[in-house]
Amino acid sequence: MPSTAETTESERSLRKVKPRIAGLRLLFSAESIINEAPFYALREGVHHLGRELGERHGICLPPDRRASRVHAAVTVSRSATPIQIADLDSKNGLFVNGVRCQQAALCDGDIVRIGESLLSIWQFRSRQSWASLHHLLPPLLLH
Repeated sequence: MPSTAETTESERSLRKVKPRIAGLRLLFSAESIINEAPFYALREGVHHLGRELGERHGICLPPDRRASRVHAAVTVSRSATPIQIADLDSKNGLFVNGVRCQQAALCDGDIVRIGESLLSIWQFRSRQSWASLHHLLPPLLLH
């Protein structure tokens, strides 16, 4: 096993890389822009999205009557496509970047529409980088 002095530059740089924080931010719901919506961290596992989640873990969209009670599920894993979203047989469908789909892999910056709600996927190295962009999101949504 190499000593600390024998580690390569690439090994040292790999240690400095912080894990990404992935999450969803509700941008728009039921005819209103959400200015102070929280960042919903997505940890490994399944996160449900819908109007009435009951006991399920996830993001509730209560004012959105076009969202099903349990509309979609986001699955976070350590696979090659770490963040997936799937429609759970909703009436009004699931849209990713304007395209209706049954399921999709999500990437940084993708826009998800459920009913009349818009959510965006964001990946950051730290909570500080999230805070630095937070104030820009409502103006970006309007342009």
